[in-house]
This record gives sequence, C-alpha cells and structure tokens, in this order.
Amino acid sequence: MSNVLATILANVGDTEGGSVWQRIHALSVASWKRNLAGPFEHVQLGGHYPTAQDLFRRQYAWLHDLWHDGHNVLFADADTLAVRPVAMFGHFDEMRMFGLTNQSSPSRGCIEKGRYMNAAVLYLPQSMNPLLWKLGDELARQWPDDLWSYMQHIYNRMFWAQDNMAASDWWHPELNYQCPCANRHRGDDSNEGYPWWQARVFHFHSSRDASKALEAMRGVASWAVA
Repeated sequence: MSNVLATILANVGDTEGGSVWQRIHALSVASWKRNLAGPFEHVQLGGHYPTAQDLFRRQYAWLHDLWHDGHNVLFADADTLAVRPVAMFGHFDEMRMFGLTNQSSPSRGCIEKGRYMNAAVLYLPQSMNPLLWKLGDELARQWPDDLWSYMQHIYNRMFWAQDNMAASDWWHPELNYQCPCANRHRGDDSNEGYPWWQARVFHFHSSRDASKALEAMRGVASWAVA
C-alpha cells in the first residue's frame, strides 16, 4: 500500500492547456509537495479529451483504478493551493470530501442525507467501504453529457452513503476553503462564515476564469506559510 497525490493537467477540446493552466497546476503541485505530510508519491493524469465530460469520465475511472491498485488516494484539483501543513494519509478512515459548494447546483440531485460537498479535494483511503465503488460505478454507467458536475454528484452520493458521515465530523472547510475571489457564484457563501485565516487549502474555481484564478493563487501563495 502506498499514498498518492493525484493531480490532472490535460487538454480539452480544440484548446491546448496553455501557459495559464500550466502555471496554475505548477503552483498547486508545489504547494501540496511543500505542505502535505508524507510519505507520498505524486501521480498525474494528462492527455487530450474531446469534451470536459470525457475528461471527467476518465478522471473517475483513473481514481477508481488507483484505489483498486491498493493506494490511499488524495485527489487535488489543479486550482487548489495548500497554504499550511496538511495531514491526510492515515488521518481519516472514511472516504472524505471537506468543503461545501453551491447548495442550489443542478447536480445536487437526490443528496438526501446531507449537504452538497465540493469535490476539488477528495480523499479515498484503503480503509473506506469498498461497496461505495459499486454505487459509484452504477451511477457512472448513467453519465449524462449535459450535467457539468455529474462526477461531483457521484462522489456526493458515495460520501453520504457512509453511515458515520451524519455525525458532526463531516465538514472540514479548512481543507477545501472556497476562495472568495471574483469568479465565485454571486451570493454563494459555501464557507458559511468559516474564517479564511484558518484555512489550510484554498480552492479557486479556475473553470470560470483561469486568469483570475491564477492571479488570486499567486496572491495567496505570496503569504502562505509552511
């Protein structure tokens, strides 16, 4: 068994990844390597995909296979920044999502037991219930082409299928704090008043405006402390 930090730097459609995305990814990986408690190996998914949904399907299958190969998997989106020390491997026994996202999202679907969680930081330890993947795989076979956040919906269904997630420990916004930069949904306070200065990981929502996300990440990285 080994610990892996999984990240993605891929091209979608007719547009190459470009220097903005490369710089976003480089900032993120450097921050995780500096602050994530180890030991761990960094693994990266690349490639070229016709659509975002093709990439999301591949991402789900890739993380699925990494886990079934016997790894504890921490996935971090390229637009996340670890600004302080983070303990993940061996710290949680269950599948984990940490921060909230827009509760009115169309992909929220039938998340009946709890709040709708953001999948930018996702922890899949070997100690999680393996039957969760049966649910995930069943949902993945029904993947629609027109629902942007369907992969996040799958992981929410898996997360809330864990009985112990109804307890008070389910929310850890310090490990996936939704950055209050200009490209957030208007009126969305997914952090629910949690103080930003206690955050250990920020998420910058680069899919809405990559240049703004990069600018914000650079600003935060300039004061981040190890």
